[in-house]
Amino acid sequence: MEEKRTIGDAFKGYRRLMGWLLAICLFVYGNTLSNDYVMDDLALITRNTFVQDGLKGLDDIWAKPTLRGFDLRPVFDTAASNDIYRPLATSTFAIEHEVFGDNPGIGHLVNVLLFAACVLLLFRFVDELTGRKHTAEAFLTAAFFAVHPIHTEVVANIKSRDELLCFLFSFLALLQMLKYYKHGKVANLVSSALLLFFSLLAKETSASFILIIPIVAMFSGAGRGRMVSSTSVALAIVAAYIAIRWSVLHAWNADHPDMLDFIENPLVGAGSASARYGTALAVMARYLWLLLFPYPLSSDYTFATIPFSNVTSAISIVSILFYSGLIAAAVVLWRHAGSRIFAFGIIFFLATIALFTNLAFLTGSIMAERFLFFPSLGFCIVLSFGLHRLLAGRPRLLQAGIPAVICLIYAPLTMARNADWRTNDTLVSADAATHPKNARLHHSLAYVLVNDRMAQSVNAAERNELAMQAREHFLQSLEIYPKQSKVHTDYANLLAQMGRYDSAEAHILRALQLRPGDPVIISMLGGLYFARGRYDKTLEYCRQAQKYAPNDNGIVFNMSMCHMLLKQYDSVIYLSQLILARDPENKNAKNNLQAAKDSIAKQVSLQEPVKTSVRE
Repeated sequence: MEEKRTIGDAFKGYRRLMGWLLAICLFVYGNTLSNDYVMDDLALITRNTFVQDGLKGLDDIWAKPTLRGFDLRPVFDTAASNDIYRPLATSTFAIEHEVFGDNPGIGHLVNVLLFAACVLLLFRFVDELTGRKHTAEAFLTAAFFAVHPIHTEVVANIKSRDELLCFLFSFLALLQMLKYYKHGKVANLVSSALLLFFSLLAKETSASFILIIPIVAMFSGAGRGRMVSSTSVALAIVAAYIAIRWSVLHAWNADHPDMLDFIENPLVGAGSASARYGTALAVMARYLWLLLFPYPLSSDYTFATIPFSNVTSAISIVSILFYSGLIAAAVVLWRHAGSRIFAFGIIFFLATIALFTNLAFLTGSIMAERFLFFPSLGFCIVLSFGLHRLLAGRPRLLQAGIPAVICLIYAPLTMARNADWRTNDTLVSADAATHPKNARLHHSLAYVLVNDRMAQSVNAAERNELAMQAREHFLQSLEIYPKQSKVHTDYANLLAQMGRYDSAEAHILRALQLRPGDPVIISMLGGLYFARGRYDKTLEYCRQAQKYAPNDNGIVFNMSMCHMLLKQYDSVIYLSQLILARDPENKNAKNNLQAAKDSIAKQVSLQEPVKTSVRE
């Protein structure tokens, strides 16, 4: 007689599956723990003043646009900008810094654990969504998601914790929503709404859940009343978040999405509607390709990795046909209860990728692997349930073998890609080799050569060789796209180091043509004359820069240094006091002020006493 399985036995089996998923996540992403800060970690962590202030920076994190804290992206006064508002993830960086300082190992550990939690949650969600009748398929969905190489950018780049937290809170919200559909408890609806709000504070990707939630309601068989109430609550939460986001960005004049740069999203300069939409459709086709064949990957897909395409091009037409086919398939499959999970996977993919298609509006980038973090779940659902149906009735070895082979193909690719993310050097070196037509990658590699390799080298011959390599990558970047002010200024810095001041000035002037009135670039012109001892000329350019950024203490300090070297100590005192009035703890200004006072005192003490006689 067969022994009956108890609820406790079932729980142990379920817990064992979750343990396997946890082990897979730790195994596949364990090699990220020794990685450094890379790419956008600079802007969001190591050079973000809000984060570097630790707990003291939380007020700024929640009250200001996120990139206002990036000290290498100066925004002067109320100058218009295009910024983001993601306070939740940024707050975790500040708390980490308060406790551990700048410690990339801790940051990577947190990301890996968050990713593991996301994988476990989606396993639970798919299992609950299907009534706990398809646990094997739910497990396989989560396993495919865990090993898919397309997720390496999100997990291996600490900055992308915003994606992880958004995903985590989104699926916690969906699990609470499933409980609401089942039991009708208002407490579950309220907790779901709060969790959805937290996900939006991490990143706005979960705004797409206003489409996902009614689909989940229909799939789970919820009544119309509960579907309407849950959808209405989701709409209200998204609207509230949008209002908060807008109020913060608007208060700092940072709500200008029209200020996208061509190098960020080339579609702003596509030249025609046909080129814009055709290229966007081509990118959508690339996303599907990367889900199936995630190699080679890249940290950057900007100009000119993706060539412009018209809507009549072959790839655009294929994309239209394929996505039209997906929509038709979702409609047909939804009508059959046994195939509805496939329709759900397709709809989930389409709903979550919709925000990043650049069709309705332009996003901050033409293409990015992180944009597939949510949509890839739809792909994994279709793949896992499709394999289960295809292999039903086949030998057990085949049923387990084919999914295992897929995981064994994906997992090594993921681990190898994690190694690319070890440092900026390893990342941009790998990506520039596989995507040689990308202007930004050549710029990034040149920057790494100058600021990392050259800075660490103690051999003059080696530094010269690295300088020449950097020069070639700067020139390749400018050849691909000449209108890059930052490339011109970075190249000018290298030329100045090489003593080629005339060439450096020429590139700074080109940058200034691209960004007229930019105080940073004007100050760079002054810096060239400062290096040549032309302090009067430096002052001239500093004064020009000050017209555009009157409250910038860096410019005022540069002026005070010029006056110091010109032995104009009264001016040094005035300018130092001006800085200290704005920033009482500015050490450089304090030092200059004291040095100027000491110099004046020394001059007075060296003078002969003036003799006078008084006649009676």
